[in-house]
Amino acid sequence: MAPLPAIHCERLTKVFHIHHGAWRRLRAAFSAGTLEGQQRLLALSAVSFTLARGESLGIVGPNGAGKSTLLKILAGILAPTSGHLAIHGKVASIIELGGGFHPEFTGRQNFFMNGAILGFAPSQLEAMYDRVVAFSGLGSFMEMPIKTYSSGMWARLAFSIAIHMEPEILLVDEALAVGDAIFAHRCLGRIHAMKQSGVSLVLVTHDVNAVKQMCDRAMLIDQGQAVALGPCDEVLLTYQTMVAERLTEGGGTDADPPFHRIGAVDVTGAAGDLRYGTFEAVIEGHTVAAADGRRTAQFQPGERVAIAMVVSIHRPIEDAVFGIMLRNRFGIEVFGTNTMRMGRRCGPFGSGQTLTVRFEMDLFLADGVYAVSLAVHTPDGRFFDYQVEATFIEVLGPVHSIGVAHLPMTLTLTPGGDPGAVETRTPAPAGPVSAQVIA
Repeated sequence: MAPLPAIHCERLTKVFHIHHGAWRRLRAAFSAGTLEGQQRLLALSAVSFTLARGESLGIVGPNGAGKSTLLKILAGILAPTSGHLAIHGKVASIIELGGGFHPEFTGRQNFFMNGAILGFAPSQLEAMYDRVVAFSGLGSFMEMPIKTYSSGMWARLAFSIAIHMEPEILLVDEALAVGDAIFAHRCLGRIHAMKQSGVSLVLVTHDVNAVKQMCDRAMLIDQGQAVALGPCDEVLLTYQTMVAERLTEGGGTDADPPFHRIGAVDVTGAAGDLRYGTFEAVIEGHTVAAADGRRTAQFQPGERVAIAMVVSIHRPIEDAVFGIMLRNRFGIEVFGTNTMRMGRRCGPFGSGQTLTVRFEMDLFLADGVYAVSLAVHTPDGRFFDYQVEATFIEVLGPVHSIGVAHLPMTLTLTPGGDPGAVETRTPAPAGPVSAQVIA
């Protein structure tokens, strides 16, 4: 017999009834039907998915799409209006900042209260208390009322309690967004370890890199509906395309922009299949070459690359931003910059003008294939032309290091036990990243 899935839901729907005024809310509490003038808000509509034991699912989508509503239903905080939900396993959730905490209680008291609610005996809680304090790093703050905590301290306490309650299913909703970088790194490491031990994970986040690193599949929710469910790369590409399209459509012009997207969202397609923008400025072509002008897409670690794009201007543009992004085979953004970040103001440009934008950088990267995306946009992020995976470059091995970067370094060994006698030097690279705009 096949094992039961950790989560199985069919057509989950949640409708919130909005009552304008205290009297209407009181009448609704004693009414079996729908009152006249009552507003119905469809927060979630017929969402279905199954999560296997040990599997992880990342949920993305714009604000107000229904992601947190779904997570609260999975956690048992909200009841669905309709649909079927089956949970098989002990659930720990980190959903709202301070959710399940009493602000007047100390951190220690909240820990024991949460543990008792989850069914742990006092002796079990005493045994794990020191581990929770050590992981959270709160120390003596555990004896203070949590109403005195900062948002990051709330997140530390909530996450530390949740992961030490030995859950079989962990639900996380942007809980790490308010924490500091060091604690967030520690949390991600613990989540990875929990995944390896068979814990199922549902993560709601706007961080696409976190989804790529931590999740087996992804779901995109928009306006209460699951519009995409599948491999992370495909779903996240759909999400990023949707965001870029809406940024473009919201450009603030009187006339609708001549929006156009070339090709379908297909990660197996050829380079440049995905492209969007208003096309008031158009990337007509691009080249990849070594610093000496030799056309090639293969480079040694540390070798200088020159990536150029030819841009035609179709209407007067006061200020244009030219950008580049490199992603590895997992879709992780390993490097990105643009002329605005580099302190270069570009413009104004007249209609009919053509220019060449050339980026040069030293490829201190691990060996592998990297996708290069190119973009032209306004300073506030409205795309004129954005070519996702416009071309590819390859860094050849062997590289005598691990990780996503290959930093230049030298090692000197000196006899003796004095650490000050060991000299480690990092030579300066051949040159920083540079951008050249030739009109």
